[in-house]
Amino acid sequence: MIKTRKKKVRSLSLLASELLGYSRLAAKELQGQYDDTLLGAHLERLRCDAGLTQAEVAKRMGVTQSTVSRLEDSRWQDMKLGELDDYLKAMK
Repeated sequence: MIKTRKKKVRSLSLLASELLGYSRLAAKELQGQYDDTLLGAHLERLRCDAGLTQAEVAKRMGVTQSTVSRLEDSRWQDMKLGELDDYLKAMK
């Protein structure tokens, strides 16, 4: 049996608090903003990889282009589960 060493993975918030002197609360807020941006970036990449514009996705979803923009923005906390489902279905 081969033994492997588990690596400790540090979160962005922990690194920020340790290296940059942020308080734990400020570091957690930073982590949340990073996570928000990451989801939007993934959705945008998915759309671009599918060769679609926001307007085309909006038409497939039956919503406005600004709705698609909001889903890809870092304001995704306002996203409804149904909107995410419709967005992902529009990629097909």
